Amino acid sequence: MRNMKLILTLVLMALLFMTIDVFASGDILVHFNFYEGIRQEEKTHPTVATSYFLKPLEKNHLLLSTRQTKQKANLKRVYNLKEVKSLLHVQWVWHQGETAKKFQPIVLNGHEFQVQLTLTVKKREDGFRLQVIEKTKDKSKKILDTEITLPQENTAVFGFEDSMAKIYFLSFYRGKSLERAGDKPIDVSRQGVPELIKRVDPVYPPEAVNKEIEGTVIMEVVVDTKGNVSGVSVTSGTHKILNDAAVQAVKQWKYQPYLVNGKAKPVKFTVVLDFYFY
Repeated sequence: MRNMKLILTLVLMALLFMTIDVFASGDILVHFNFYEGIRQEEKTHPTVATSYFLKPLEKNHLLLSTRQTKQKANLKRVYNLKEVKSLLHVQWVWHQGETAKKFQPIVLNGHEFQVQLTLTVKKREDGFRLQVIEKTKDKSKKILDTEITLPQENTAVFGFEDSMAKIYFLSFYRGKSLERAGDKPIDVSRQGVPELIKRVDPVYPPEAVNKEIEGTVIMEVVVDTKGNVSGVSVTSGTHKILNDAAVQAVKQWKYQPYLVNGKAKPVKFTVVLDFYFY
């Protein structure tokens, strides 16, 4: 096996664009994942999809205390599935006092659904209203409209089946509240990032080593007022295995707090990890 080397580079650059402002600072942080479940007996030959609706599964609502990898493992076990695939990952943040509705359109087989999550803390602590809306050319129809309680570091999962008997899951993970509610992170890409005082080296995944998978992972990192990494978002990556390894390492890093006029402020900047052989 050839020698292996992992190069870490901090790239100081402003992001040109973002499709979703996933790391605007605030009190409430929710990770939304959309999964597809593959049945044990599911056929693999090509089919023409004609699905135009979703219906909730009987085991509709699970409350878990796990993150993405364990979520998928639990869903495989509970529903006796062959595989669970990640189709979408979005992060939503509510500023202090904000209850605005967050939403994400999802297109299945050319047909659009919209997932909406609204913070309802005035009604109930840790309360959210979840709506899944089917959108057609002429009208919109609510497939699901329910209120859930989602404590920090817990996950609510909803399962659906379409007319082709395919299974999908909506997962909502409630992260820890961000350090400073309503205090938007400062982009310090041009000023210079805070000093890194603890670095955990990323581990080159064995599967990637065996398959000689190489690539670059670009992440946006948010650091709170104590210097802890409070958020990591992959903005560009060549392979999910490498993406996960990079994120897992960076989450454990520690920085000197970034001071503005003597006061610590949350900041964001870009980190790049290169996985390659030589």
